[in-house]
Amino acid sequence: MASSYTVRGKTYADVVALPPVAPPKKKQILLAICGCQSAANFGQLIQAFLTWAKVKVIVTKSAKKFVRLPIQYEVDVYMDDDQWILWEKKEDLCLHAALCIWADAMVIAPLSVHALAKIAEGFCDTLLTSVVRAWDCVRKPLFVVPSMDPLWKENYTTLRNYIFLHELGILIITLLIQKQDGKLPEPDEISKFVRDNIWCI
Repeated sequence: MASSYTVRGKTYADVVALPPVAPPKKKQILLAICGCQSAANFGQLIQAFLTWAKVKVIVTKSAKKFVRLPIQYEVDVYMDDDQWILWEKKEDLCLHAALCIWADAMVIAPLSVHALAKIAEGFCDTLLTSVVRAWDCVRKPLFVVPSMDPLWKENYTTLRNYIFLHELGILIITLLIQKQDGKLPEPDEISKFVRDNIWCI
């Protein structure tokens, strides 16, 4: 017969019962897209990240030529004109600062050669470059997936800009995932790499 041991009206099972464990909090990922041909896969990238993270999206002006808007997934999408929304409402934080605080990590995929040069030189004339300029790479990882013409890729200026990004603490995924055919990593590969290499809480 099972024991009916009680303490002050509570059974042993009641005393040692553990509280339910809350599910782990989803990571919050800020995805950004620049204007280049590989931007056509951006919808697949969003879908890959949504399997394990909450997502917000930045679409640059040039990216709108390659991405069909509105994006079919239920994510918040921001563009350059949105930079002034909080300012007009006289909020304490401007949009780029609010996005920096919200996100656990940022991924720019694809990163155009034009945006690469702007980031390397410290420009902050768009929403994307303003977020990157304000980003703290020591506390939160920032990943990029550059996409460009092969001749641009081999140019010394690109190598110099890669060095600048490395010095800023920005992680260049295409240099960390080696593809034998020289193609960009697939959306699932990018998502998995980011998921496996996030160190922020």
